[in-house]
Amino acid sequence: AWRKQGTAYRLNDLSQEPARLRSLQQLRAALFEYARAHGGKFPPSDFAPEIPDKLWESPDQQGTHYIYTGGLSTNATATLLAWEPAMFGEMRYALTAGGNIEKLSASALAVRLQQAARP
Repeated sequence: AWRKQGTAYRLNDLSQEPARLRSLQQLRAALFEYARAHGGKFPPSDFAPEIPDKLWESPDQQGTHYIYTGGLSTNATATLLAWEPAMFGEMRYALTAGGNIEKLSASALAVRLQQAARP
């Protein structure tokens, strides 16, 4: 599948999947360390000084920030905490507040986000 990168489109490269997964695993470790130190609460935003800016950057050439849902706790286990931006194409990695990393289609990601937005 093709994905937009800057002003051009590039073919998604399966060889980049390990780097994509590793990057989200590193962010997960930092987020859960933060939560352990803050009573199970994740940072209110992706500007928490305790988490280095570099960890918020996805492994693309621009270092695009992960999309983040601030203010969650570790109790919201199935809720999406952070995920890759749309430029990663149809299938994107997403991190749940329970610590799981899932590979979701754009439509499945949209459904999960809609479900989380309901009271």
